[in-house]
Amino acid sequence: TDTQFAAFGNKITANEVYYINTIIDEQTFTISEFKNPTFTNVTTNIADPTIVLPITATVTSTNGVTAVGSLTLGLNYTIVSLGTTTQLQWNTIAGTSGITYYVGSTFTCANIGTGLGNGTASTNVVVLDSNANFDLNDPVIFNSMIIAGNEVSSFGNIVSGTVYYVSEVVDGSPTQIKISTTKNGINFNLSTVAAADNTSAVATNQSNVIPLEDATGNLTINVALPVSPGQVDGQRFKFYQTSGQFVGITSGVISNLIQTSVYATVATVNKIAVESTTNFYTNLPIQFEVATGNLLTGTTYYVLDYSGMPDGDEFLPNLEVKVQGTSSTGNRLTCYSGTDTSDLYLNMPITFSGTGLGGLIIGEQYFVKTIVDSTRFTVSDLPGGTTIVLQNDSGIMIGTGYPYITVSTSAGGSPVSLTNSTTASILDQVNLTDPTFDLSYILGGYSAIIADGGSGFTVNNVITISGTEVDGLSPENDIIITVDAVNSTGV
Repeated sequence: TDTQFAAFGNKITANEVYYINTIIDEQTFTISEFKNPTFTNVTTNIADPTIVLPITATVTSTNGVTAVGSLTLGLNYTIVSLGTTTQLQWNTIAGTSGITYYVGSTFTCANIGTGLGNGTASTNVVVLDSNANFDLNDPVIFNSMIIAGNEVSSFGNIVSGTVYYVSEVVDGSPTQIKISTTKNGINFNLSTVAAADNTSAVATNQSNVIPLEDATGNLTINVALPVSPGQVDGQRFKFYQTSGQFVGITSGVISNLIQTSVYATVATVNKIAVESTTNFYTNLPIQFEVATGNLLTGTTYYVLDYSGMPDGDEFLPNLEVKVQGTSSTGNRLTCYSGTDTSDLYLNMPITFSGTGLGGLIIGEQYFVKTIVDSTRFTVSDLPGGTTIVLQNDSGIMIGTGYPYITVSTSAGGSPVSLTNSTTASILDQVNLTDPTFDLSYILGGYSAIIADGGSGFTVNNVITISGTEVDGLSPENDIIITVDAVNSTGV
């Protein structure tokens, strides 16, 4: 059965599909990442980690112990007691010579008869149709036990729902295994259950079961098969209506669009200083609420470059300037060789990192006071404030300002030529075309198929569709869709 869980503990992942591996009782089951366990006739136990085999018998003698004179040719045994049986006689029984046998030794019965002493041996084997897929220490759970037509909780001393481990895949036998209560433990003592048409059990290998951790709380399971009360006695089910498709829905209300402050435009580099570029991408369509620096209202622009944009193995920085020295003459900062003041504008907030020069404090915010020329500038403590007095100094210091974007009037076009401006504005994301969805409801939730992805969207945009579109109520049954990925055109 396909099963989806809400997140629970550290081993179950929300909305991941798992498969019921074993139903242990009315309240307990195990899960696996593997599908379609198969059933086959068996004489006692199970095989493959995803194979479930019905048991018909556990093959041992009464109390699991047999006198040496009553052994069965060809069966594998474990010595329970040596008794008066001599080493020569044990070798005769096993068809061997020169072997020293002791309690716990295993052998295959090759000879039977009387006069062999009173030693005893036990099979304690579980007989399958095939043991080809069993491995040492595989965990196994037995349940669904029936003996002589009656439901039981113990089958040949095996307790339903208890985890056992394969202690031995019997060498030379295509059908036999032995089990233990612990990994690498001693063989578990079985009692006889005679094979019959009305006697059976089910054993399930747990090798591929998800290993869980202890956790308490509430957990929702969505079962992807139709179910009805009575499948598991006493189990309570909640039924949800399932609808057909409601196709071609375009009425979604789009919200959580990007909106960020615009602080300045810089003519020398055609950059726009903004508060944030989170979830921006190349060709994101935007508009401005207030005209500034040659940017018009009501015009859709497209983002070209932006701070945080991948640039080879790195990312484009914010507006910045690299300083190599300060001078007490004019209290000026001088740009590093090969760099300039092109990213700066008057009253631009700037924070320095690296080595503090000329008395400036790393991590403290300053403001560009004057741009003397292409390589020199001054700073103040406040916008329009008094120029900070500097000392002669040299070193490397980076001044960082706001994030920036460049824009075009068409997707992939040339940058718009800007003028210098510090007129504040607001940047708004624009979705160009609306999406189309085919919706249905199932298992207490909704299924949404994107028939047309629209354009101009970005991550974390939200589309709310009224519940009335799927014969429900609004807002109780509204469908809320959050964008988690887009392509290069915001589809």
